[in-house]
Amino acid sequence: MAGPQPPGTTPDPAATVRRHAPGLHRTAVMLAGARAADDLLAATFRGAPSAAGHDELVLRMVRTFVRSAPARRREDPTGPLVVLDDPGDVLTNLRPRERAATVLRRVERWSATRVAEAIGVPRTSVARLVPPGDGLEQALRALADQHTRPAADTVRAVLDRLPDPGRQHHDEDRLRRRAAALADRPWTWRILAAAVVLGLLVWARAAGEAPPPAATEDPAETVPVVHLVDGAVLPALETDLTWRGWRLGPDGEVPDDLEGLRLVETVDIDLARADDILLLDTRPRAGAAVFAALWCELPALDAQLVAPTAHLVVRGRTVDLPCAGTSGEPPVSRLVPLPPAADRERTAATVTWSGDVPRKGRALLATWTEVGGDPRRAPATGLGEPVVPATAAVVDGDSPAYTVGDRTVHHQRVRIGDGSTVTVWAGAPGEVSVQVDDTLLTDDGEPPTAAAAPGAGDWRTADPELRGGRWLVYAPGRARVFDLPAGAVPGPGGRREVTVSVSTTLDPGQWQVQVGNARVVPVDEAPLPLEALGDVDAPEWIGGFRLVAAWRVPNDGIPHPLVDPDLPPGRRFFLVGTPPGTGRDDRGVVRPHVATTRGPAPVTVVPDVADAFDERVWRAGDQLVQAGASIGDLRTGKGTGVVAVTAPAVPGPTAGATLLAYVPVDHEDFDFAAAPPMAVSTPVGVVRADPLAGSTVSVARYGRDDLDADGRLRVDAGTGDRVWLRLTTEGAGRVRVLESGRPAVWLPDGWWTSWTARRVVTDLPLQGTGFSRSSGRPLELVVEGYEEHFTVEVLVRGDGAPGST
Repeated sequence: MAGPQPPGTTPDPAATVRRHAPGLHRTAVMLAGARAADDLLAATFRGAPSAAGHDELVLRMVRTFVRSAPARRREDPTGPLVVLDDPGDVLTNLRPRERAATVLRRVERWSATRVAEAIGVPRTSVARLVPPGDGLEQALRALADQHTRPAADTVRAVLDRLPDPGRQHHDEDRLRRRAAALADRPWTWRILAAAVVLGLLVWARAAGEAPPPAATEDPAETVPVVHLVDGAVLPALETDLTWRGWRLGPDGEVPDDLEGLRLVETVDIDLARADDILLLDTRPRAGAAVFAALWCELPALDAQLVAPTAHLVVRGRTVDLPCAGTSGEPPVSRLVPLPPAADRERTAATVTWSGDVPRKGRALLATWTEVGGDPRRAPATGLGEPVVPATAAVVDGDSPAYTVGDRTVHHQRVRIGDGSTVTVWAGAPGEVSVQVDDTLLTDDGEPPTAAAAPGAGDWRTADPELRGGRWLVYAPGRARVFDLPAGAVPGPGGRREVTVSVSTTLDPGQWQVQVGNARVVPVDEAPLPLEALGDVDAPEWIGGFRLVAAWRVPNDGIPHPLVDPDLPPGRRFFLVGTPPGTGRDDRGVVRPHVATTRGPAPVTVVPDVADAFDERVWRAGDQLVQAGASIGDLRTGKGTGVVAVTAPAVPGPTAGATLLAYVPVDHEDFDFAAAPPMAVSTPVGVVRADPLAGSTVSVARYGRDDLDADGRLRVDAGTGDRVWLRLTTEGAGRVRVLESGRPAVWLPDGWWTSWTARRVVTDLPLQGTGFSRSSGRPLELVVEGYEEHFTVEVLVRGDGAPGST
């Protein structure tokens, strides 16, 4: 990967290739073989600084080889074990990191410290990666000598692979295919004896070179990658976590605090007694998941050995833990979730093994728990952005965006096919949330905390990098592939439109989302017209508000401009008809909103308008928040113009939602007769929920006959600290609740109203600022209107006696 270039070192690939390629060709042949050497060199030089020296280029080449070459595998794990004594056979069966260590130590004569830094392993592990025995240096040099060629030919071959950055993925694919051929075709004496070109094959066998590929690439060996414009190649499905720090330290210590995970414990396993029962601490701490990795002392591995796997039965669930080598080979490929424990006891786990388990030595099992620790922001690393295939749609920092709260949401409407996937690239540490319609791709489905209710998520899907709907990127230069939600994938040959929304802490240019087999769909930017109010299925009058405007809104998660009716301050917005979404209510979810000239205003998504109106609409704080206006706006009458609306995206097509705009109406001007009851009220005769959870008793009841000539009522009953009033009303009216002349309810000036002329029952808590029924002071009710019917009951908690608590 290319880092920031010092002044005067603008990359000049041609000049760098002419100066260094001939001297590096031998090392490239020893690493990747003659057929893949030129591709490896091209990947090394592309994006390299002009001032890079020989050693720096060797380091780049080794790291490219280790990350790009496929892992060796055993052809028949059940077959007999064959001892490899011939140097050529040994080289052929080395894994990429082992081969790199062998070349650097035996031929390049690098120190163990430099080799460890280059291939990402502890220094003490280098010796175990280099096979013992004589002849390895001679075999490698013979391979390089066999393919010696004029310097001009090497320069020409590498330059032919450099001009077009867009074709770099072809170079990498060719490198992978040829390296795969090298890995998958170990030579035997029987094949050599039958070969026509015996002399050439003897040379190839002796040096670990592979013959020309005779079969197509095995799809199982293909690892998705992301190609950057500077020539770097990132795996989009990482199977080697060594470079991120998931390795043993110089003294065999495991990572203690890494990537938002904290070590819980380590458990030593004696491989001579590998089937002993283990006692594990699987209690989550701050998060809801516990993860494990296993390191084993393994002999020098080759294609004839299968790395062991421990099969743990924890709480009745089987968990497979592959062994990583304490030497670094094989590496840690993933962190495995364990069933979390709900109690304080340690969990007993039985163990069985598969693979070639050593009869002696030790293994080390480590567990970690999530503790937070979001990625720290870092400056730009100078990494080039990914190459965008012609068949991909892109969401990045240049895509359309809107802002809600402290989050900016970039989005695109995209038409996908049945083979579409989503690839996310992060060039710096940070957080990325990706949502397709109403489904968060960056969510692993586990419960957000250890205290979550049973059944809130599945521990088996826990992913240490996915938390709270976010992909947490702790190391720069990462890429990851996500599958589309099943509900969004069209049938074979089909197409479907979806909305891809992205929220991230990264700066523009440091992130990109590609949707494969897709294209961006233009969005109609014409303002949504106003609907005729007579055609809208919503009450005109409700809860002290009147309907003044309505728009039909697509359920696509895209901002749509509105025809602005110049609404006054204090209006409330409701979105009716949006299907319930599946997204979790956390930072990763894009919330619907209305954009105004003063910024975004929340919009309430409700199945029915009445569900959104209750006595809280008169709380000053709630009213201001819902209206998206300031106190100054309300007092001076300034307007805040409506600009656009964004409805939640749901799998479509759907009929769309309706955005309703209501404005507040004074009590005197409200049409009580036309207004339906609010959701907080119920008709007479309907059994109401107990407001005090099973301990509510009625200590007094008053009616219109108890009011004085001024409509006032003194209430002495009920001196507990939790008091409710149950009001039954009919007609137009309102009630003011006071204690010592001060409001006793959180409503403007202490006035409450039912906002309907129908006979309804409503429970009202006495929770005004500074109000405490333990003071023993009486209440005063002032009743205006409600000529048809009015009664009030005093409800307290306890055995019914005044003062019960």
